[in-house]
Amino acid sequence: MIYKNYEAQISFSEEDEIFFGRVVNIERDIIAFDGCSVQELKQSFQLAIEEYLQDCKDTGKKPENPILTSQSQQAFDYTNWSPTR
Repeated sequence: MIYKNYEAQISFSEEDEIFFGRVVNIERDIIAFDGCSVQELKQSFQLAIEEYLQDCKDTGKKPENPILTSQSQQAFDYTNWSPTR
């Protein structure tokens, strides 16, 4: 699953009957999410990315640039990113 070039690895817990995932193409920060259905999982993933980017903006921290892979579908360049207050 990819959103704004952030790539997620998805797993399923049979015991808890829930999908869970984490972003795998960044090195320092941790972005995790979960959902009970595929639709809920997708929404949770996108919300986690949006919250991460907003948190970075709010704190003046530059978001970690996702490491682009062959599966990344769109260019989303944070090179010249700066918080707008």
